[in-house]
Amino acid sequence: MKYTAGQLKQHARLLRGRYSGCCNEDAAGAMAQAELMEAEAGLMDAKAGKISEEQDCTREDTYPILGKISRRGGKIIDVEHQWDQVHVDALRQRDIDMAWEWRNDPRAGTDQGELIRIYIGTRTDGPRVIWTNGKWTSHKSKGNFGKNWACGGNWSTIGSVSADNLNEIAPDLADAIKEGYKMVTEQAKKIEQAEVRVKAANLRILAASQRDYAAGHYRQANHPIYPGQETICIGKAERIEAVASRTEAEADLLLAKAGL
Repeated sequence: MKYTAGQLKQHARLLRGRYSGCCNEDAAGAMAQAELMEAEAGLMDAKAGKISEEQDCTREDTYPILGKISRRGGKIIDVEHQWDQVHVDALRQRDIDMAWEWRNDPRAGTDQGELIRIYIGTRTDGPRVIWTNGKWTSHKSKGNFGKNWACGGNWSTIGSVSADNLNEIAPDLADAIKEGYKMVTEQAKKIEQAEVRVKAANLRILAASQRDYAAGHYRQANHPIYPGQETICIGKAERIEAVASRTEAEADLLLAKAGL
């Protein structure tokens, strides 16, 4: 008979309740069976895209490089310092690569989705440092890392050094990461400012067209074809000029907000 995830959880609770406080072999076997049922139920929920009651909460952890990360149900919902492909490319331009290892286990409960390890290596030396359990540790590659500079091949921890801060054991890597992040940030700012300039230029073109339209009404006011048209045309021209002024002001505001 095939049980649903809910039925497995219920059977596990019943087993735990029945043998709670017992210390014999039957109790140990029952607890192991209950744990297996809970794990299978968790796996079924994970495949169905569901999250357990235990995972249905927001967790916050602080990691190197990424800063504070918020996650819910094993999924990241917010990162303090985003690390995207552009950051990877910026580091690889400096012949440095980085790899991240995340916990992906339905049985992990609230630890699901946490960062387990960070690997950093270089094109010439291969894997050089690893972060885990809050510590950075250096190691030496045996040279068989191939194209996987960060964590490929085999390495030795003989003579390795551990520290809380990457700068203490690999200052060159720490500096390169800072420079790479700075470069990406500056590039993003330049792109943002360029986009603002384009928007402001489009608004000024629109304002110029509006003023041309207003000028046409002024010209018509000088050559009315029926009584009272002069007053009507001048009124329209003044309103259109006011709109043009507002359009130019919007362009100025965009540039001011962008610091341009």
